[in-house]
Amino acid sequence: MARGVAYVVFVLPAIFTVVFGSAVLASALDSLDRELNMWPTASHDSTPSVEMLGLQEEYMQGDIVELQMYMGNTSFDCGDVNVIVYNSAGDVIFETLYPSQCVLADSQLFVLDGLLTDDLEPGSYTITTIIDIHGNQLIGSTVFYIR
Repeated sequence: MARGVAYVVFVLPAIFTVVFGSAVLASALDSLDRELNMWPTASHDSTPSVEMLGLQEEYMQGDIVELQMYMGNTSFDCGDVNVIVYNSAGDVIFETLYPSQCVLADSQLFVLDGLLTDDLEPGSYTITTIIDIHGNQLIGSTVFYIR
């Protein structure tokens, strides 16, 4: 009797869970607009990319860092651009959001206001841009130095 209760309480729910979960996952993946993307941060050759253009390796304190981004392999036209500057320790030094920025006509370039380096101490900095277009995020990053 105790053995039958153990099967009903422990084994049958586990079997039903596996069967029901498999059925739900199969129906979700059968939808045409769904895909299984287990590692969304992994890059693929067909993935759109962001490349920062015109950045020098070194700037003097007080210079203006011009921000231009090239959107490769994409048909995106407008989106929110988040610019984050980190110091060599990984601390956020500067962050700003440029909402609803649009690509220049037929050039695939985002052009943003320059970043003034008056408040930056000499050293290494990483500038990261995150472009959010309809929920898709494109990320570009590069290093520059302040003397």
